[in-house]
Amino acid sequence: MRILLSYSTYHFDPERPPDEHEHWASSASILARTLHAILGRMGEVIYVDAFTVPLETLAAQQFDVCVGIVDRFDEISRASGARVNVVLAVNSHPRHRTAALRAAVADWGLPETALAEWDLPDAAAMSTAISRADAVICVGNTTVLNTYLANGVPPAKVKVVNYGTGPSLPDAAGGAEPSEFVHVASEIGLRKGFDIVHELFTSQGFVSSSARLTVIGRPVTPFHEQKLAHLQDVLGDRLTAAGWVESSSAAYDRALRRAAFVVSPALEEGQAGAVLDAMRRGAVPLLTPQTGIDFSPLGWLEPRLGSAANAEALRQAVGLDPAGLARLRAKTLDYYRGFHEEFEGPLEEAVRGALHGELHPKVSVTLPVFNKEGTIRGLLGYLDRALKAYPAGELHVVLDGCKDQTEQVVRRFYAGRRSYPVTFEVTPDIFEVRTNNIGLRKSTGKYCVILQDDNYVYDRSLFYEAVTFLDKNPRIAVLGCLAGVNLYPRGTTGLDGPGQVVMSDVEVYWRQDARTDPALGRKFFQVDACMRGPLVLRKSFLEEHGYLDEAYAPFYMDDMDIAMRATSLGYQVYAMLGDVENRSLTIANYDDARNEFWERTIRAGADLFYSRWTPSVDKDYLQVERVPVADPRRLPLRDELRARAPEPVVKLARLAREPRRVPAALAFHLGRVTTALKGDGR
Repeated sequence: MRILLSYSTYHFDPERPPDEHEHWASSASILARTLHAILGRMGEVIYVDAFTVPLETLAAQQFDVCVGIVDRFDEISRASGARVNVVLAVNSHPRHRTAALRAAVADWGLPETALAEWDLPDAAAMSTAISRADAVICVGNTTVLNTYLANGVPPAKVKVVNYGTGPSLPDAAGGAEPSEFVHVASEIGLRKGFDIVHELFTSQGFVSSSARLTVIGRPVTPFHEQKLAHLQDVLGDRLTAAGWVESSSAAYDRALRRAAFVVSPALEEGQAGAVLDAMRRGAVPLLTPQTGIDFSPLGWLEPRLGSAANAEALRQAVGLDPAGLARLRAKTLDYYRGFHEEFEGPLEEAVRGALHGELHPKVSVTLPVFNKEGTIRGLLGYLDRALKAYPAGELHVVLDGCKDQTEQVVRRFYAGRRSYPVTFEVTPDIFEVRTNNIGLRKSTGKYCVILQDDNYVYDRSLFYEAVTFLDKNPRIAVLGCLAGVNLYPRGTTGLDGPGQVVMSDVEVYWRQDARTDPALGRKFFQVDACMRGPLVLRKSFLEEHGYLDEAYAPFYMDDMDIAMRATSLGYQVYAMLGDVENRSLTIANYDDARNEFWERTIRAGADLFYSRWTPSVDKDYLQVERVPVADPRRLPLRDELRARAPEPVVKLARLAREPRRVPAALAFHLGRVTTALKGDGR
């Protein structure tokens, strides 16, 4: 296979040794040389500079695959004649970037000179390139992903990945100055959020403290040179304006090792490599979601001026005691190690998938059903919607001893439906541990989902979001989408707090959900275990370390057991609060005899579990920021249409979403305007 890789020889040239590269440690160099190595394992790679390569030299050759950055990609891919074309996107969608930066200039009353000449790319040409590509691999988080969905890129065509800038450096964490902040960026300007940095660090809360700020990077406009000079006037010797410092230098390393916090309130990004440089040394990040990194433990910064949330985050950082800072630095290193340090494997999997038309890995759902003739069709309707929304799924239905018309209802529902493969298995009444194992063993996907017959999946993006998260950290073996559980040794007392807390002679646990802490709805959070349904398991883990232990049959604690098994083997267990409802339709219909059976089974399962495992008492687990995948049909005005629409039309469309402010008849007609603006733009 002949592969054309279009990137930048300024940052990486495979014909030159590393010591001849001026920017060997830059993000662009890391990504280019990692891609070059990955593609080199797949075929013959021809590396060209996207900005200077003569198109006629490409037309004279024959390529099977073209991979490259978005710059000139449409021209290059056409000239290459490649049958498979893959864009590596290192920023948000170009139309979003243009709209976000222009909106900031207008809303903040900034002069046009606040925009650097490269801030506003050729969005039309880049959008054409993205449309031409068969797949878009985007470096960033879900906030970045959503900019592509908002601009009409189908979810099946785009995948976000993380990257890293080197190994974590835990030895650096101890040398930080507790009150030292750093803003480090390839450019000091609007796009990277320097206007917000200027506002925060000239605020009374910071000026009256003894904290210090270091700014690494060059201002990209005279406007921002003046802002940096003003910041120097305000802070005096508490500001170090270091200018450009090469990221491979000892001076760069020393500056980042000193920093307790890295501040990056970017308005637009892919994934900020300079921030990752600081984080791998333990600097605690204060970030906007637009920075492209999913860890900001004092809360997200907002990409706007005058934000109370930004002021509060800075206040917390300045006032953090040494123990609190040490804890957050340890968490930062944990996050970096898990989600960024070993990025090459997930990136290679994404590239291989893109080249073979399998950008998104398969998800296999197992659904055991027992006597649900009156409710199962509604559940299947929601599940079908979610499976259709995910690019690669399959379903295994296990009809478990049904004595009513459930089997007929289920088979009738899937008669003639061909969106994804569906299999059926009919068993005697053997209960969930065994039925789930039947489906798990039949599953051919990278990820296996266990769903109960009374779990309603309302979120059509649930599988897409879960896989996006899991693909970034191969050490996560289990992800629960209903609720997390923190388990404690039997006999533990004194657990006190909101949500469901159980302290009985049978078991002790604290359910982790929105009742426990509403903030968990905005997190992926590490836990001891997860409640069944939907429960996502990594198939490779099951094959290597075993399926659900049928010693727990007929049911109870098998899901807790596999989570504890994963943790004991060095894997991790996370939960997210999906838009899922557990209606408890089976247990609610138990009679006295069944209730006795239920209580006996609970006791037996818990006895077995506690004979094997002694849960810890310390639950200081990692939490990762969560931005749900947007439903493209429910997004606000798309960036490309907002940029093209006259301002009065945009205002009318916004007004139509607030019908109480306009008469009903006018709201009807304005609603039609909104619908038109949300269309595909043709």
